[in-house]
Amino acid sequence: MRLQRHYAATTYIFDKKSRRTLLHWHEKLRSYLPPGGHVEENEAPFETAKREILEEYELRNIEFIHPEMPRRLDERSFLLEMPHYLVEEIIRDDHIHLDWIFFAWVDLEELSGVSDDVKKIIRWFTIDEIQNEVNCFENVKELAIIGMSKFY
Repeated sequence: MRLQRHYAATTYIFDKKSRRTLLHWHEKLRSYLPPGGHVEENEAPFETAKREILEEYELRNIEFIHPEMPRRLDERSFLLEMPHYLVEEIIRDDHIHLDWIFFAWVDLEELSGVSDDVKKIIRWFTIDEIQNEVNCFENVKELAIIGMSKFY
């Protein structure tokens, strides 16, 4: 059995005013999850995070919360958008995800423009609601709570 490592990027999205995080129902996994997915060839993890938010939630105007602002270091080097965490997730014994975890803000008004299909699967969670949600992986709960506790 050969170990496979896949790279992924995930973003926990928060609303500044209501102190909640936005998750969606993943039918196949039967769990609430933040938007995220595999890093594609020639794609940086931050680009994956933005693409997955657009694909899954149809949101464009997201304000990422950077632990350190990206910037040019010199004529050849850039400090890229850093995640808040890098998580190793065991999917199966032979399959691991190395998941860049980003945090971001969204204005609730942005959600008015999403399709009805997206509105059917997304749900806002407070800290208490996420702690008590039985259909959510423990690592998702913990990272959502860390983000909400850190920024509220």
